Amino acid sequence: MKTLISSNEILQKYVPNTLKAVAGELSLFDKIAYHLQQSETWLTQTFLSSKVLEKIIT
Repeated sequence: MKTLISSNEILQKYVPNTLKAVAGELSLFDKIAYHLQQSETWLTQTFLSSKVLEKIIT
């Protein structure tokens, strides 16, 4: 399934005041990917259907 925030570049577009990862460090996206996925799951189960989320993503 596609997600709203699928990469570190997209995350930084919405949260611009983050520090860039240094060599060998995980990106912010990699650090919080699990939580982003859980948030989208909660969003679709509580407020939206998966069809509506797909329309938002596209």
